[in-house]
Amino acid sequence: MAYKQLGRPKKTSVEKYEDARMGIALLSDEERIATVFAARLGGYSHQEIYKLLQDRFGSSLPAAYSEKSVLTDLQSALSKVPSLYQESADDLIQIENARFERMLSRIWPKVEDGDLRAIETALDISKEKRKMLGLDQKERIEVDFRITLAEYVSAGKITPADIVDEFGEEVLFEVNEKLLEMRG
Repeated sequence: MAYKQLGRPKKTSVEKYEDARMGIALLSDEERIATVFAARLGGYSHQEIYKLLQDRFGSSLPAAYSEKSVLTDLQSALSKVPSLYQESADDLIQIENARFERMLSRIWPKVEDGDLRAIETALDISKEKRKMLGLDQKERIEVDFRITLAEYVSAGKITPADIVDEFGEEVLFEVNEKLLEMRG
């Protein structure tokens, strides 16, 4: 807010990137696509991105560049994302967890002061974090029928022939594996 009062708008990451590029006469396709993607991530609309590119790069843009071209560039950038950023689910969970922690750390002083809105926000962040980590899921108990069948065979309640008749030879093979695991 103070930046606007002084007449100096706070620079976005897109503007900082563009300022660092000053002096380059031609804008490559890769640079244009990266700029479009960064601006979109920064919350700019397609129209705003087009205007930003026109203001900053005017003559460096292709002659037929339009608002529709912004969408094409954005689609191009998005198609490259999976190959460029092959993060595993664990990596993404760590990144999101760090974001949640950072958000909580920013509002925590207000939570401690009793600010009800901050408390509500902290609970919302905590809820999303728990959901992401799977902490609120009810405990699941898996029952493997093959273990039960193996126990019945061991106790003499059923025979291997009973298993084949009821479930087939493949299940008998799996039950035998369970029996070996139980004994070993």
